[in-house]
Amino acid sequence: MLLALLSACTVLPEKIKVIEDLSPQYLLHEQVLQPINHWQLKGRFAVSSDDDAWSGSLRWEQSMAQYSIHILGPLFHSGVVLSGDDRHSSLALSAKIYHDKNAETLLYRYTGLRFPFENLQYWMFGLASPNLSISAREFDTAGRLALLEQDGWRVYFKKYRETQEVILPAKIFIERFDLSIRLVFDQWNIQSGE
Repeated sequence: MLLALLSACTVLPEKIKVIEDLSPQYLLHEQVLQPINHWQLKGRFAVSSDDDAWSGSLRWEQSMAQYSIHILGPLFHSGVVLSGDDRHSSLALSAKIYHDKNAETLLYRYTGLRFPFENLQYWMFGLASPNLSISAREFDTAGRLALLEQDGWRVYFKKYRETQEVILPAKIFIERFDLSIRLVFDQWNIQSGE
């Protein structure tokens, strides 16, 4: 009885606004992005945790499930190349190549850099990841995602920009526990079709 009474009194934090209905603009955004399966992105990042901080630039190329992510920065003088598909990943670092099924695990194991690539490929388009449940989402006045919470990740969509007649995020901040990621997308090249 006491447990039922206590659970009935549970209140959601005021900062989080749970939205059940998707905005019509968001649904249209999903439809516009659906045929895009080839793209390139150039941008900058800053990652910090309680223990470390990194910054640099990245170039991400995606063609269907095939990806190649080039990471440059002070920590990686000659750069890091993470490539693969949805079944296998390889990391080229300091003239050595390492392999694993999971890109995030591979990058963290050999560089100490934590980056949520699997979900980032959706977030950077202003979409929720289909791989994770949604705890909360808020939309801006134009119906685009402003805040998204998935599996403990808080994604803040700080700025959008029109790119090739598509509105895409230009700046996103991602947080989870002690990890903070800042991304600025400077240049997009998107293609639909085969």
